[in-house]
Amino acid sequence: MQVTDWSVYPNFKQSEFTCKCGCGTNRMSKLVMDMLQNARTTAGIPFVINSACRCPTHNLKVSKSNSGDHITDSNNLCFGVDIASINSRNRFLILQALILAGFDRIGVDDRFIHAGIGKSLGGRMDDKVVWFY
Repeated sequence: MQVTDWSVYPNFKQSEFTCKCGCGTNRMSKLVMDMLQNARTTAGIPFVINSACRCPTHNLKVSKSNSGDHITDSNNLCFGVDIASINSRNRFLILQALILAGFDRIGVDDRFIHAGIGKSLGGRMDDKVVWFY
């Protein structure tokens, strides 16, 4: 199910989750957004969203891939976000909160953390994985 009421996410703006190329693509999964709001509340620190839903063209430019949590699936939903991570303390708080909220696809970079959901939660990729960029 796609997010239709962004007012239920007090710590986020719809524009943060829209494709950065300017095409307007924004089909965020409601489940992902519910989990993300829960994680943000648990962490108690701001979550700065670097990237979320992407159109296929923009995704190819930034990830060199035609698949992944950021682009829409067969249900036309996006299942992943990248959250800025500015230091080791914030990284810990974000990771802890994401895991407690139920995210099961996590990628760690020194500048951001990817959070997504796997097939068992309705996503499209394998679940229960952590990777480094």
